[in-house]
Amino acid sequence: MRSTLAASMMALCISSPALAADNVGEFIEKGGGTWMTVDGEFKYVTTAPITYIDPNGLDWPVPTDFPSDGASIPWPFWPVIGHPFGGEYVWAAFVHDFYCERQVRTEEATHRTFYYAARSMGVEDWKADLMYWAVATFGPHWTLQTDKQPVRTCRVSFGHQICDLSWETPAAPPQMIDFNDDILRAAALSKFVAVARTLKTTGGAAFDVTADGPVTTSIDNIEASAAAYRELFLTRQVLTQPEALGLLDDYRAGTTLETLRSWPNGEVPEFNAVARWSPNLSGSLDGGFVLDQTQLTEWTVDSALMEAQRLNEIMKNPTPNELVLMQKIQELQQFQLPASGQ
Repeated sequence: MRSTLAASMMALCISSPALAADNVGEFIEKGGGTWMTVDGEFKYVTTAPITYIDPNGLDWPVPTDFPSDGASIPWPFWPVIGHPFGGEYVWAAFVHDFYCERQVRTEEATHRTFYYAARSMGVEDWKADLMYWAVATFGPHWTLQTDKQPVRTCRVSFGHQICDLSWETPAAPPQMIDFNDDILRAAALSKFVAVARTLKTTGGAAFDVTADGPVTTSIDNIEASAAAYRELFLTRQVLTQPEALGLLDDYRAGTTLETLRSWPNGEVPEFNAVARWSPNLSGSLDGGFVLDQTQLTEWTVDSALMEAQRLNEIMKNPTPNELVLMQKIQELQQFQLPASGQ
């Protein structure tokens, strides 16, 4: 398996066109939404239809009264990128959540549509690249039910025929990475921050650094990278092959995409030049690090402390958009929700 992963990641280092498309589609209906308690959970519910037309002219409608908690966008990253329903990509998040739940189209098309929909809303290219990599890697994973045909319900809006698709029987729950696992959650966040810094430093030209070198940004490369890393996490090979994660970086409490630092001197670190993480270097590895199995336990403890710091910052003054994340925290039983009025 190690040689297969290495070969896959080596193939990613071949230069290919960056993500750049003049036609990123458009929203012809942006609908509306409101926060509501649904089945005891705080969710954002559509109050009018949302319809996105992708670059190929395919419509992606979301009906009224669809409740969502933003879960298709991995929640450990929300403090960095912002809550899905509090940021500039809110309608793209609704489309992504809806089709991840319905599973009437392929996961590849669904994740890619999130990227284009975010771009159509004015999200900066490198940020859209980052979120696309994140949902393709850590978001829902499913196989399309090719033996069935979804039920179509159509209407006309702004000159477009809009067809809602649904299964007569519910689709199977999508496969998800277990973010309740401390090591997987810490590894995912460290990889996410490293990818974000690489994208920001290169202006979106590269998004990752592996043992084979920097990986240029393209749809094909992002999707191949996502598939390789997702396999590491779903099979828990992260526990035995942490070095396969490539360049990593520690999350610092309060970091957002706006305050995220570029790599030192504006240069992406070389994989063979960065330090291997060790307890005595913790907190001083501004140029990133690589991780091996011998230090995995100590690194996980250190990462847990940093995560506790970031989550406590959120808990001090929670906003309505952060209540969903707070529910996730409570599920992990690490913190108690603050009393009303605090």
